[in-house]
Order: sequence, then C-alpha cells, then structure tokens
Amino acid sequence: MSVETIRVARFSEHDYEVTNRFLSLMENLFDSRRGIFRQSWEEWPEDNEDGQLLRECRSDLAAEMRVEENEVDEDLISFRAIRRRYLECDLSWHRVLMAALILEASVCDPARNTLEYHPFIERALDNSMLGE
Repeated sequence: MSVETIRVARFSEHDYEVTNRFLSLMENLFDSRRGIFRQSWEEWPEDNEDGQLLRECRSDLAAEMRVEENEVDEDLISFRAIRRRYLECDLSWHRVLMAALILEASVCDPARNTLEYHPFIERALDNSMLGE
C-alpha cells in the first residue's frame, strides 16, 4: 500500500487571528442568534473591537463626506468595516479553511459526524509503543 503525501502551506497564527476577526465582525453584524445583533452597534461596549472599528469607520466617512457622524448611512459604515477587515484578512481565510479541510479528510473517520480519528490511525496509535 502506498501512501500519498499532501503538502499544504501551514496557516500562521496571524492567518488565524485575521480570519477570526473578520468572521467575528460578520457574526456581530448578521447573526440574529446573538443578543448583540438586536442592539445598534453604537450600544456595544466600548471595549468591543468590532464596535470600535465601526465607530472609526463612521468617523472617517463623516470626515471624507464633510458631514456630521450621525448623517453617515449605517450600511455604508458596515460596508467600510467589512471591507477593511476583509482586506486585512486577504487570503488568510483560505489557508485556514484549506488546512482544516485537508486535515479533516486525512485524519478523521469519514463514517462519523464528529471529529474522531480515522480507524486506521486509531489502530496505529493503539498498536504503537510511543510514550511507553
């Protein structure tokens, strides 16, 4: 039996962090299951990183448009924040996703709905003398 090797660039901690920040913003803006969605982002706590970004985008847009901050359209503010986080994320999300897909396909039992070792790996671990 031959074993084929799949090589994919490992994602970095930075890749994970920027992907997580992008998805966090999406979740805060659009996930109706979270209580924060029912609030205006202006009511989010001061230490909420996504709220800080949205306030910063509102301020930048108001300056660019030469209007008061309360006159800037909410959708425009959200779009600016989403675009900023997406550009920060660049292709990091792809590296994180691709690595997860390959690890899942290579290591996990395809017959399970949970992340469990493939039976071949389970047997190899059970029969190994590592750690003894």
